[in-house]
Amino acid sequence: MTDLIRNAALAVALAVAAAAFAGGPEYGGPDDTESAGPAYFGFVWDQRGSPMSDARVLLRTKSGKSVELKTNVLGLYRSHLGKEIRPEDVEVSCEKPGYKQARVKRRTSAGLSTSTVETDCTLQKM
Repeated sequence: MTDLIRNAALAVALAVAAAAFAGGPEYGGPDDTESAGPAYFGFVWDQRGSPMSDARVLLRTKSGKSVELKTNVLGLYRSHLGKEIRPEDVEVSCEKPGYKQARVKRRTSAGLSTSTVETDCTLQKM
């Protein structure tokens, strides 16, 4: 019986991990549609690589439009700004009380569409 419980726990952990990959499906997450524009997503981590839940993520455009988000328990955030906004015109910043932003890393892949924009933040304890 112990192997059955261990295998069930492993299956649940793998399902959660698969959903946790940035850009992957998220529980309660918005449906991606072309009319919503690119999906902006990523993770917020501490310097040890642990996910930071309830971190504030700000997506700010050059035109002044911005969206404020909170990360979930996995440190994941995800949102849309609209298809009229170019991804290169969006700045991502992250913060949490007691921490300062140490690094922002935007991932781009040659040849991929701009339907998703992944940006990860690392926060450092003050």
